[in-house]
Amino acid sequence: MASGSQVMSISSGGGESSTAVEEITLTAVDIPGAELSELLDKHPVAALRWWLLCRGIKVPTSTKKKDLVNR
Repeated sequence: MASGSQVMSISSGGGESSTAVEEITLTAVDIPGAELSELLDKHPVAALRWWLLCRGIKVPTSTKKKDLVNR
C-alpha cells in the first residue's frame, strides 16, 4: 500500500445473511485538500489545518500559521 493512503471498507446494508464487502483504497489525490504544493507558507491556515487533519494530526483552531507550517 502506498504511503499516506487510507483504506475504507463499505458493506451493503440490509438484513441479508451474507454481507458483501468491497475494499477501496483512497489516495491523497482522491481527497480534496489532501495535497499541498511545496510552498506551505503560501497556503491559508484553513488549508494547512485540513492537510494535517487528512494525516490524522489534530491541531487547535488557535494554532498560528508558523506552527502549522513547522508541523
